[in-house]
Amino acid sequence: MPEAVTAVATALAAPVIVVAAVLGFVNAVIRPILQFLSCGLIVATLGLFTLVINAGTLWIAGTWSNALFNTGFTID
Repeated sequence: MPEAVTAVATALAAPVIVVAAVLGFVNAVIRPILQFLSCGLIVATLGLFTLVINAGTLWIAGTWSNALFNTGFTID
């Protein structure tokens, strides 16, 4: 079982700002599209599929920030 994260430290504010901007873009543009396309699954699972959409948006934001700006976070 992985250890819990006790602290998060960064030397510069720029990577945090870049990841926040990418995550904001994904939440503002991509997430509503995903929710609209999967509204049938959301209704069928009584909203539990929204957790899958949230995980997907985090994965997209992490992948884009690593690929485009060489900074960000990883989800293992």
